[in-house]
Amino acid sequence: MLQNVHDETVERNEAEPYEAVADKVRSLGSRLRLSESTFPVHNLLPMLEKYGFEHQRNVAPANWVIDLFSDLQVPYETLFDTLEAIFYANDVPFLGVNRNVIASDLIEVVSRWLNDTIRGGGIIFDSEQGAVRADQMLRALIQEGSRAGMDDGMMRMSRLVRERIAQLLQ
Repeated sequence: MLQNVHDETVERNEAEPYEAVADKVRSLGSRLRLSESTFPVHNLLPMLEKYGFEHQRNVAPANWVIDLFSDLQVPYETLFDTLEAIFYANDVPFLGVNRNVIASDLIEVVSRWLNDTIRGGGIIFDSEQGAVRADQMLRALIQEGSRAGMDDGMMRMSRLVRERIAQLLQ
């Protein structure tokens, strides 16, 4: 499906292919009401990340895949769990420094999740366990550093979010 939408969009030269793919996924997600059986995020998110890496790198904005799933109101925990699994799987194309794409999306999801739960007045990351998991993932990203393609900005953001989590958990 992704390749067909991509190819048709390139042929017609109407929009950027990632925009057409995002629109198609957004439409399906809305129609299927994010049902796990008919709209399995744990399968679709890795497919879109791979598509973005292989076909839209340096074309699509950073974090466009996360923006898409956020628009569909996919829970942060689902996004986090799926991205974490992709990061640790070390599957093609997300090997070595190419893991920076997933690392960037993980940092973005953790940051948004933290901000939204603070804004909502609830427990950060919806539970103390969620906060601990998010903090552990950020710590792992920092430890991986350049081996995972982390640049200075990603490292700085990871540290800032970790500091904020620590302050809020005190």
